[in-house]
Amino acid sequence: MQDFSTQEIAAVFEGFDPDTRQQALHLRKLIFATAKHLVIGPVSETLKWGQPSYVPGTPKTGTAVRLGLPKAGGIGMYVHCQTNILNSFIDTLPRSVGVDGNRGILFGDKVDDAVATAMVRAAFTYYL
Repeated sequence: MQDFSTQEIAAVFEGFDPDTRQQALHLRKLIFATAKHLVIGPVSETLKWGQPSYVPGTPKTGTAVRLGLPKAGGIGMYVHCQTNILNSFIDTLPRSVGVDGNRGILFGDKVDDAVATAMVRAAFTYYL
C-alpha cells in the first residue's frame, strides 16, 4: 500500500470506524491503481474540506475525486458538482450504489470496484 502523503491524511483515515476505514483504504488503492493506467501524471493526495482528495498531476487532464462519509453511512466518492461526470454513467449504476445529486456515488456495505474505477477514470480524464 502506498504511504500517505501527510500525517493529516493518515489521521483522517484513522478517524474512520474500522469498516469504513477498510472501504476507504480499498478505494484509495483503487484510485492509485486506476491512475497508473492513465496518462495524467502522478496523482496528488491532499485534504479538501477535511476529506481525502486525489488530483491528476498533469494540468487540464481531469478533476479531483474525494472520499467522504455520507449521512446514511458507508463511504462515498465525490467529483466537482459542476461537471457532468456522474451523469455520463448514472443510468448504468447497479441498485446497490446510491447517488448524491450530480456529484457523488455512495457505497453501502461493499464497494463496487467497476463503478468506482469508472468514476475515477471519468474524473481523471474529464478534460481530455
